[in-house]
Amino acid sequence: MVTWIEKIKGIGDTIVQYDPGHAALPWAAARLFLQTALNDVQTNGAMLDGLELVFNLIAKSEVIERLYLGRESTLQVPLDKSIVALYTSILEFLLRSHRYFGQKTIKRLTKSIFQLEEFTANYISKIERNMTEVEGYIRLVSGEFASHTHATLTHISQRMTKLDRQSGELDNVNSRLVNIQDSLEAEAGLLKQTLDDLSEPTNRLAHQIRTLNDNLKEEERLKIFEWLSTVEYRSHHRSKAKSLLPGSGQWLLKKREFSEWMSRSTSSILWLHGIPGSGKSMLIAHVIEYLQSRSIEEGGLAYFYCARSANEPERADPVELLRCLVEQMSCLSEDEPIQLPVAKAYKDRKKEARGRKPEKLSMDECVDVMLELLQLNPVTFIIDGLDECDPARRQDLLDAFQKLITDSDNIVKIFVSSRDDHDLVHRLSKTPNLYIRASDNRGDIESFVTFRVEEAIDKGRILCGKVPQDLRNIIAETLIRKAEGMFRLVSLHVQSLCDPSRIKNRANVLDTLDHLPLDLKRSYDTIFGQITTSQYPNPDIADRVIKWLLFAQEQLPADVFIIAVRSDLDNQDSLERSDILSICCNLVIHDDETNTFRFAHLSVLEYLECLDVYSISTARSLLAEQCLSWIIKSGETLEQERNVYFRVPEYATRVTWEPYAKMVKESPIMSFSRHADIHWPQYARFAGILRKQGRLKVLLETFLLSTQESLSNNTGHFCRWIDRLDYRPLFYQRDLITSRPCNPLFVATAFSLIEIVEALIRNNPGALQALNSLDLNCAQVAAQFDQPLSICTILRESRRLQLPVDYMKSAMQAAAQSGRAAALTAILGIAGPGFVSPADFQCFAKEAFGVPRSPPYEEVCALFFENNRQLRVDEFLWTAAFNNKRFGLTVSRALLRFAGEINLTGNLISAARHNETHGVEILHTLLVAENRVRLNFDLRETIAECRYEFWIPQLLERWKTHVGEIGIPDVLIDSEAVQTTWNPACMAILNRAVAADIDADGPLLDIVLSQGLSKFELRWDHLVALRNMDKGQACLLLLLDEKPEMDDAAVNMILSQWDEKIVAALFDFREVEITDEIIKTVAGNLRSGAKIMELLLQREAEMLDLMD
Repeated sequence: MVTWIEKIKGIGDTIVQYDPGHAALPWAAARLFLQTALNDVQTNGAMLDGLELVFNLIAKSEVIERLYLGRESTLQVPLDKSIVALYTSILEFLLRSHRYFGQKTIKRLTKSIFQLEEFTANYISKIERNMTEVEGYIRLVSGEFASHTHATLTHISQRMTKLDRQSGELDNVNSRLVNIQDSLEAEAGLLKQTLDDLSEPTNRLAHQIRTLNDNLKEEERLKIFEWLSTVEYRSHHRSKAKSLLPGSGQWLLKKREFSEWMSRSTSSILWLHGIPGSGKSMLIAHVIEYLQSRSIEEGGLAYFYCARSANEPERADPVELLRCLVEQMSCLSEDEPIQLPVAKAYKDRKKEARGRKPEKLSMDECVDVMLELLQLNPVTFIIDGLDECDPARRQDLLDAFQKLITDSDNIVKIFVSSRDDHDLVHRLSKTPNLYIRASDNRGDIESFVTFRVEEAIDKGRILCGKVPQDLRNIIAETLIRKAEGMFRLVSLHVQSLCDPSRIKNRANVLDTLDHLPLDLKRSYDTIFGQITTSQYPNPDIADRVIKWLLFAQEQLPADVFIIAVRSDLDNQDSLERSDILSICCNLVIHDDETNTFRFAHLSVLEYLECLDVYSISTARSLLAEQCLSWIIKSGETLEQERNVYFRVPEYATRVTWEPYAKMVKESPIMSFSRHADIHWPQYARFAGILRKQGRLKVLLETFLLSTQESLSNNTGHFCRWIDRLDYRPLFYQRDLITSRPCNPLFVATAFSLIEIVEALIRNNPGALQALNSLDLNCAQVAAQFDQPLSICTILRESRRLQLPVDYMKSAMQAAAQSGRAAALTAILGIAGPGFVSPADFQCFAKEAFGVPRSPPYEEVCALFFENNRQLRVDEFLWTAAFNNKRFGLTVSRALLRFAGEINLTGNLISAARHNETHGVEILHTLLVAENRVRLNFDLRETIAECRYEFWIPQLLERWKTHVGEIGIPDVLIDSEAVQTTWNPACMAILNRAVAADIDADGPLLDIVLSQGLSKFELRWDHLVALRNMDKGQACLLLLLDEKPEMDDAAVNMILSQWDEKIVAALFDFREVEITDEIIKTVAGNLRSGAKIMELLLQREAEMLDLMD
């Protein structure tokens, strides 16, 4: 409109120029009217622009008030005034706008002649000046807040660093500081987003930072998962789940027992059991799928498929089962961080390992970690095939499950399946259980029969697919009738109908149906008879397949497995996967998920184990023959292939496996070569007497009894094998069996190849004194490998050759120090009574290094005392044990069993305190032991020197007992040295902590040491340390029992971070008034806030009743 008015004015001005005399006056009046309209339009536009600005400023000012006016600042007053001035200018503008738009049109047009747009701009300019002033103050206040935040963070960081240095929990404290800093940065980011409208680039930047951080942590996460368990439980489940038929297993979900177990709000076990082949594993897979498909409000899900297999021993190991469950519980979702209890356990193990591979969790440690994880989330455990778990240790597993159910503060549901083994029936029959009857799974059997029969016919395996409908019905009805609830039996019956050599017409089918075996054993007898009578070389191939599956030391991928089977067979280079499945008549199947061969069912394994042809010695003999034959036959080829795959720097003296293995993708031939190199000694060891005859004897002699010349110039098969061990991931220490020049005696002794040991010693009597790469003789090597047969052979020969007694002593020390009881028993049996001297005992105590994590040193000590009745646990022996920095504590605990009275002297205390690793724990162990302890040192001097060590309270208790026994006045106990050392409340707390099996070292000791003599107080930083402690809740209850002084910050932290048990203990000595701040604090306790509020209201009601 403004544009058109301007155009009209221009046209009018042009026309007037042609006759200014007559047109000037009328045009002036018209032009005034147009200018009035134009001014009004422009003023309206300016007013509307100003209103838009004002509305934006009002919204922005609301945000400013919410963020800044509620917080303390030295610039609060000027900021308030600037905001008031802004609001004043806005109100003046709004008042002016209201007056302007409230006028009549004629009046507004008339005023617009004199009141131009610039008049409105004055108001807008004033508003903008006031807003600029507000923004200036905001920047100053923001800077002040940032400075205050920085100072606060600096103060917190200093205090937390000091606390961390005392408690050894630097990682956890730093993590909390990072969380606080991240939270503040997020708040600052939100403020910047609101005021500066930069949300999009800020979010992109934050996303990039999070992605980078995740990438940095991914490698450490993978290491933790690998440390916990390497069992491919997901692959095992996928292998089962893909065989599930649609609609199968629904009967289980409808069972009353299962529904009650699912809906129960308490921890419990449900046991599913039945006969072999009844489909228990498939039902377990169905339950897992069912739980995974729902939103499990009850918590997480962890599962494990047990399997009894020599190739996968970890699947029958109860400890590995628990580790796998911990691995699943450690991170219930892939986008979540690893839970703190698991991360802490890994860091502790990694610290202990000192650069070596961290040791894995034991069964008890797994249970403890699981209990900690269960405090965070309830979990459902699904275990399949419990009967396939190691029978010698599965009772321990059931005990672990019971402990989880009993001790967990959260809900634990466990669903297990197994056969009716007598020990499992004894333990689980009293729990809720479901027995699979033929009537239960009949519907599933019918679906399975229909599917398998139709599949076989469609693939042309029954009568080439030409089966009329009536015969199909007869086949299905017969198979269903004879199934007896066993899916495995159905599979075998269908297989018997798919033999083209016997089934050629309808009559053959009907005859086979009439004579189907009625149980699994008869079916397997028939199939095994077909295998053994088949055309050569099929029986030999099947024999090798079965023996590799039964006794291989590791599970081999399918292509490597095929090479192993045909490694010593002629003209079998074309052997393929389908050939193996056909030759074995489907007793063996291929698992696509894991790309491995396995037995079709556990019943197949059990059937084959009962056959004499598959004894351990027979099978291991064949495997040893194949491995040795491969090594000897392919030695030079392996050396050439090694040079292709491995590039060793000139400066490197040895290649280690870890750095290079990740860079090399092994071919199947290389993989089997690695397997043969690593495991042939184990196979040969368990071949037993078969090593003395036939092909294995020839191979061992060819490989190990080479001429001295070939050994010295490293051209023999054995020397090339030793060189390849540089880059093999061995299950034993390589340096124990290597030497320069190569000497096969160390390998023979390490794996009890007695015939080779005897032959090598007979051919070279000086071999007994040869040393390996660690300067150990063959007797010491045999001792460290715990091989009593090798020990007996070597020591018998050493006596015949009249070697010094030190030779036998060295073997004894090697066995004792490494905790090898069987080898030590053999050595002392040969040596005779009185062989162990006090000096030998002291040497053992000082040098024990323990190959297993918990070496049986009590058994070693018992053997020593049995050999020499004159041995005593004296000060010299204790000193030797105290000087053992690595295993001194373990040796000391073993000695306590055989020590009568302990004479604790100042020299012993000094020796223990010089042991930086376990010295303080050793002293504490002695003082709390049941043994009688005689204190033979100056109490005052010891307390003055060791006043801050947590074993001092136990020392004082022992001293009181000692004083009472020898009649010394109690004034010594009341001496100034004792009074000025410990607050009475502190001594009571430490004594109760020890009695409750709570670690008195660490945060609890730091809290005790920080107390004064007259008062006992509990601060918020103490609570932070206890929060990160394994038994922090139990420690806090001990502290609250002493009724410590607490400020409001500590009280608020208890209300917001701890559960109702802690709060109830607090209320026993501290009154807490219900205020708005207390309500907000309790509301922030997401886990226990409701219960704590109930406690508050209950105490408030009790106070009101008392007042009434």
